[in-house]
Amino acid sequence: MEASGNNQAESDALLTLKAGEKIAYVGMPAHDTAPLDIAFMTTHEPKIYGVFRYANTYPLAIKILHDHMKEAEQLLTDFYSLDESEKAFDRTRSAKGESLKVIIYPNEKLREK
Repeated sequence: MEASGNNQAESDALLTLKAGEKIAYVGMPAHDTAPLDIAFMTTHEPKIYGVFRYANTYPLAIKILHDHMKEAEQLLTDFYSLDESEKAFDRTRSAKGESLKVIIYPNEKLREK
């Protein structure tokens, strides 16, 4: 599932799939089009879905997260308390190659890495 709406992330997300896997694009992109690797699509035959509506999708999303929690947790790269919000936002701007998903915990109880 790719939900950022970032054109580069949309293109890159496709390349993470194994042959025959599925991807759903749910983020609204900044631009109407994004380049796709047609050779990759031809050889890997991914199933590609575009989703505009979120109605009635939460139970499925929760099940997918439940079934693939270890993989999902690998996407969370940085953890900050609410008091460190400014530092967290700086990290998202300055470490794009190192940070994937920056998490701010409002109750200052940080998840152990």
